[in-house]
Amino acid sequence: MNESNPLSTRLCLRLAVLLPPLFMLALAIQPVAAETGVIGNVCAGQYVSPARCTANDVRLKEFFAASITESCAQGTPGEAELVLEALITPNQPNRYGIGVFVNLEGESAIAGSQCLHDYLAPFSSNPEDWETTFINDVLTYLEPFPEINNDQCGDVLGRDTKTLKTLPSVRIQCRDTTGDGFADLNACTSWENNQNFVCGGLDDTVPGTPSKCGCADVPTDLPMPASLTVRKVALGSDQTFTFQTTSNPDLPGFALPADFDITTVDGEGEMHFDVVEPGNYTIDEIVPDGWNLTSAACDNGDDPQSAGGGVTLVPGAEVTCTFINSQPQPGSIRILKSAIGGDDTFSYTGDLGDFDLVTELGECCQLFEGLDAGTYNVTELVPSGWDLVDISCSDDSQTDLGTATATITL
Repeated sequence: MNESNPLSTRLCLRLAVLLPPLFMLALAIQPVAAETGVIGNVCAGQYVSPARCTANDVRLKEFFAASITESCAQGTPGEAELVLEALITPNQPNRYGIGVFVNLEGESAIAGSQCLHDYLAPFSSNPEDWETTFINDVLTYLEPFPEINNDQCGDVLGRDTKTLKTLPSVRIQCRDTTGDGFADLNACTSWENNQNFVCGGLDDTVPGTPSKCGCADVPTDLPMPASLTVRKVALGSDQTFTFQTTSNPDLPGFALPADFDITTVDGEGEMHFDVVEPGNYTIDEIVPDGWNLTSAACDNGDDPQSAGGGVTLVPGAEVTCTFINSQPQPGSIRILKSAIGGDDTFSYTGDLGDFDLVTELGECCQLFEGLDAGTYNVTELVPSGWDLVDISCSDDSQTDLGTATATITL
């Protein structure tokens, strides 16, 4: 069983539970249907003041996303619409009239202005109706919930159990206060510890005293959006660079556009995507003519290009991928001639064309500029009466004294 998501597999057991004789007459009652939870200015602090919520009898420990209509990276950025399951944990046995308060706007479930208020319904006082599963090896009650004091509200049992309540569909503000990459919600529970408490429905599942409620930031398994910055560095001049992207596999929320452009100014530019569905993406640059892509890397260690496997954006991640291009600069070749013993006219042929150098006082030179990168062969046509005794270059270019040729690489 996948314990992280109680929806994936559930083992439903029918339990025969022995209840005190006081309640045996209620066992024939059929399950009672749920009222719909209400949304509005119904946070816990609206019902008791000041709501300190310092007790710990019943706590909401975790939310599971039962179904997602819009993720945090779909629809309205920073919001999600979904159905949540609330995992409720009693720290004391037998608490009655359990209320649930969930703030939907990233505020406090005590003092906020927009909350969902719900309670444990449907419920039944007949143990044969109670459905259960195991979450993290702990017995967990499902709908219909136990009702053990003969009123109209569901209750929680021993501290070694849990209760899983499916809430109505809600729209929430996506926020992550813990930095784990998943949304969390501020939520409260309320309860009564007196078994003679009579609960008539949703309106009675509120804090009875300032302390009979417990509140916390409750984690969910709803991923937060990632963000991605593509940074462009152009060495040589400014240019418009085109990028193409794919997601692996196709993702339901806001993925990267299929293509986009970055135009550099003073050699730099960037494109920022603030809300991106977590997943794997490849980002390939269409290298313009006259440019070389010298490096592409992301600050999470990934290679964004398809050949490198792409960049993986985990929930809540902020990743920058930098592409660096260089533009080959025009090169130049200087031919310097030294004649020992007199002056003369020396002729050359090759990739620089045919040209002559006429020495004066034994020296002469010619400069060739604006040359593209590549290999150039220059051969001297040694005049009669002269011997070519040396050819040398200022770099590692190849020379062949026998053929009077220099092979120059730019």
